[in-house]
Order: sequence, then C-alpha cells, then structure tokens
Amino acid sequence: MNKMPLILDVDDSIINSTQSFAECYNLLYKNHTDFAEADWTKCNKYDLSDIAPLQTDPLEIFSSKLFFELVKPFPNAVEVLEALTKHFDIYLCSIGTSQNIKLKLDYIEKTFPFIENILPIVNKHCIMNKSMINMENKIFIDNVASNLFSSNASIKMCYGEVKSWNEEWKGRRCSDMLDMYNKLICIVHGQNRLDNNILNHNILATFHNDIIIK
Repeated sequence: MNKMPLILDVDDSIINSTQSFAECYNLLYKNHTDFAEADWTKCNKYDLSDIAPLQTDPLEIFSSKLFFELVKPFPNAVEVLEALTKHFDIYLCSIGTSQNIKLKLDYIEKTFPFIENILPIVNKHCIMNKSMINMENKIFIDNVASNLFSSNASIKMCYGEVKSWNEEWKGRRCSDMLDMYNKLICIVHGQNRLDNNILNHNILATFHNDIIIK
C-alpha cells in the first residue's frame, strides 16, 4: 500500500521547545538581580523575549546540551507518531544552527527511533522558510505561519495554539497530538472534518488498534 508522505516540523510541533527553553533560562539566570521566572505558557513572542528578557541570543540556549536534556515530547506524541507510521511515510523537517541540528538528530533518534526520514536544514540565523524542500503531493504540519505559506505542500496544517507567529494562518489547524491524529485519519478516509460521535468513535478505535498492533 502506498502511503501518503507526511512532513512534520519538530520544535513546538512534536516536542515542547518553548517549555525546555524556559526551564533552561530559569536555571541559567536564577541568580541574576533582575531575574523573574519564565512561564512558557505565557510566551507570545517568537524570540521568547517576553518571558526571558535577560537572554540576548535565544539560539545559544536552543543549541545547548542542557536544552536537549530537558526537552520533552508533547503528550501522546510518541504514541501518535508511531501509530501514524501505519498510514503515512513520515518525515521530520527542522531548521537550526549546526550545533542545534547535531544535538536534535541525536535526540530524535533516541526519542522517535521509528522515524528514519529526517530533513534537517542548517540555517545560521534560523530564518523560518522551508521552501527549499519540495512538498508537492505531501501533507505538511508546522507551527510557524511563514513555513506554511512558503511551502508548496498539497495539504497544510498549523499545529498548536494561536500565537503571534501563526495568527495570520487561516487554514487547517490542530490543537494537540490527538487532534492531529484525528484530522490526519480523516484525510486518509476522505473526511473533511469530524462530523459526529460515530466518526469520533471509529477514529479512537483506529488509534487504539494502531498502538496495540505493532
């Protein structure tokens, strides 16, 4: 059976990078005179300066070993992605500095060992544009609007809460990993949306079947 290719962003799409950044910041700056604890849930600036005003270069934290020691997948991410491998050819696509990408590849291998297709983009200033990746006839999920707008993917979906870096996106959205699974399975079965409790029940049954039968 030919599976539809699915390209997934990594940071803040399958792993909670903002939370890890805040935890790193709190450890690194806790003894600073002007320190105030960073609350990742209140972040609404892409450079995280609203929750971490003392740091001057966020890429230093994102490229640190400490960041990858603390970062965790979103709830259900491992189970959902492994279940989705039964329906899609999954690729992970991520932008970062050379050090960030090096550490991220190690993290992905340990955390998502069932995903073998990785599309790393080394970008010194981490400019958010993945248009160099040909996504024609593929599904693309990202949390950054500029990545979605610049992509030629056939189906695009924004992951997570509405934030300043994706508020202009008016297309498909998913709120969390289980919602992502639901919407992707709907696409597989030709459904545009979750219409009723029967469809919800069927999708839930599919998910449980996917994670039990490996």
